[in-house]
Parts: sequence; C-alpha cells; structure tokens
Amino acid sequence: MAAASTGTASTPTWQASLQQGIARHKNDPTAKYCQLATAAIGGGASCRTWVFRGFYEDKGALKFVTDRRSQKVPEIAADPAGEVCFCLKKTREQFRVKGRLQVVDAGESDEALAKARRHQWTQISPASQASFETSLIPGLEVPPEPQTDHSDDAGATGTTQEGSQTHRRGGEEEASVSEGDASRSSVSDEFCLVLLWPSFVDHLRLVDGQSRSIHKITGDRDGGGAILAGVTAAAAMKGARGGTDGVPQSPITWVTMAVNP
Repeated sequence: MAAASTGTASTPTWQASLQQGIARHKNDPTAKYCQLATAAIGGGASCRTWVFRGFYEDKGALKFVTDRRSQKVPEIAADPAGEVCFCLKKTREQFRVKGRLQVVDAGESDEALAKARRHQWTQISPASQASFETSLIPGLEVPPEPQTDHSDDAGATGTTQEGSQTHRRGGEEEASVSEGDASRSSVSDEFCLVLLWPSFVDHLRLVDGQSRSIHKITGDRDGGGAILAGVTAAAAMKGARGGTDGVPQSPITWVTMAVNP
C-alpha cells in the first residue's frame, strides 16, 4: 500500500524537486521549456511549448508570459483548466503540473497582480519586449507578397507589405536594444503574465530505478477543483481571469503518495 505524507503550501516537495532539477540544468536553457495543454475552443486539445519563468513569490503559482492576441488567451477565458509537462534530461525526471490558469493583463485591477506583471516585463529581453509591440498578430496567415512592376524604376526602391512589417519589427528590436533600460519602463498592452495555480502534480523519476509520486492539495478550491492560493473561491467565480478580494483563504496542505510507475 502506498504511504502518504504531507508538505507545506510554501514549499511543497514537488516544487523543491522541480527547482532543484532545473538548477542542475543551469547551462541548458531548454530545461525551462515545458508543454502547455489547454482545451481548444470548439472541442479538442491545444498543446504548445512555452518558457517557465519561475514561481510567483511564495504563493506557489507557476509563471509564464504570453501575447494578449495569442490563441491561449481566449482558450483560458473559456476554460481555465490547464496542464504543463516538464521533461528534464539530466536528472531524468518528468513533472506534470495540473491546475487553473489565470491571465493577468493590462486591465488587471488587483494591485499585487498588476505589480507582478510589471515586474515580469522587466525580466524579459529587449528583443522579447519588442515582439509584443509589433502589429503582426500571432497565428494569422502571412499576407501574400504583392507583385512588383519591374518596368517602373520606382518599384525598385519600394518594399513589400511583408517586408516593411519585418523591417519595422526589426527596427523596434534595434531601438529597444539601444534604449536599454529606458524601454523597460513602459509595459506593452499586449503583454500578459499567466499564472498556473497547481492542484495536482505527477512526478516521475527514471534514475536509480523508477519511482513515481502523486501530489494533491487540500484546502480552498474553485468549482473545477483547482487551488486558489491567495484567491478566495468567491473571487474565482468571477471568471477565468480570477482575482483577489483581500480575504485570506484557509491553509493549503499538499499530500504526497507513492504510486507504481
């Protein structure tokens, strides 16, 4: 029979293991890459790779960033349930983290979350910042290149629509690099901080034999069963964006159980 043990909300066992595993890959930036699965609008599933940005203070939520115009945002609004999967090659571990996604955008009313979004903006590179300023909407088809009339010498000095957009975007990247910290003070309206509030973690280890552990929480949850660390159940029911109303929740406890691999 599997044994059960408990951890604290501040640093549960799985979180410490994930942080230690990533730290052992300090020379491999891809260790912070993980796959996010969400429910696609209209049915089916959506899966993509994105970059883990650490944990949200001591509240246990995983941090990511995205463009407000990306497909993820309406999918999360329609169904905030999500799961990410980490695969750490050096330590031979897999972490599947399931929970509730929350998008923190430019209209966020909670000051703590708005501050976290502004801070995260300063943590990304100028080139990444510039990508949020482009008018090119993620996922839309690239417009066809218009035909050029070579009989007109003036056409040789023109640029295509696609070319001008690419040049403009490149110019923004160059400007951001030259402006340095000055470019970091103004947060793009398209920039979103995304938090994953975990409620279930499946940790598989393939070193020194195989072992697997399941981590679940007890405490306040929303209707979908996801943890609401720092967020009351009443506030969560306001919608997929969630929010805080200043009312502390009851303590969260993580329960760990060893299972067959």
